[in-house]
Amino acid sequence: RIRVALDLAIEGDAEMARSSAADIAEDLDELDTLISDVLVASRLDLAARGLTQGIPPIKRDPIEPAELLNHCAARFKRGLVERELQLQVHAELPPILGDRGLLRRAIENLLENANKYSEPSAPITLSARQHEGFIVIEVADEGVGIGPEDLKHVFRPFFRVDRSRTKATGGHGLGLALVKRIIESHGGTIELTSEIGKGTQAQLKFPLTSVEAPSSSSATS
Repeated sequence: RIRVALDLAIEGDAEMARSSAADIAEDLDELDTLISDVLVASRLDLAARGLTQGIPPIKRDPIEPAELLNHCAARFKRGLVERELQLQVHAELPPILGDRGLLRRAIENLLENANKYSEPSAPITLSARQHEGFIVIEVADEGVGIGPEDLKHVFRPFFRVDRSRTKATGGHGLGLALVKRIIESHGGTIELTSEIGKGTQAQLKFPLTSVEAPSSSSATS
């Protein structure tokens, strides 16, 4: 697509060149995302196999769910001012031990999918709560939904429900596969439920993790 746009820019007039430049910028963003996704997936694969020498470690920092979701929601709203995003975070949730950058990436991928496959007027919900020994983070939309024949394949790398691969939906089929790897690398699970015409819910579940506080006891003499 970039080569075609370059040819049009070279052979066309100034207006065509400006239009082609915008297409090239969009395609370069998509290419940048693809390369980044492949590198992150490779890093997670190497970490899972214990081959960590020379690669950045996956951090295990205490992360407040409210801070994590507020950050993701703010980034989402900066790019999509008109889209309604409902943020629901239960108070006093215990922290998640993990890599802040990777968890943000996972949630932002889910928000991007929800935006891509639902009408601009349909709300998206981002929530976090504690339930039955887990921290549960959920991204829910009221979009086109996914059929049962596709739902079982959505975590397969390069699988796309939208087989037309139009620029309107974009993507390269690595988003959900990457989300699954990130969540599982944190000891969590991801579950997708969906119905055609009624939307999709992505539920991330992390086992409750106690964060050790400094001991308050002191020796007496």
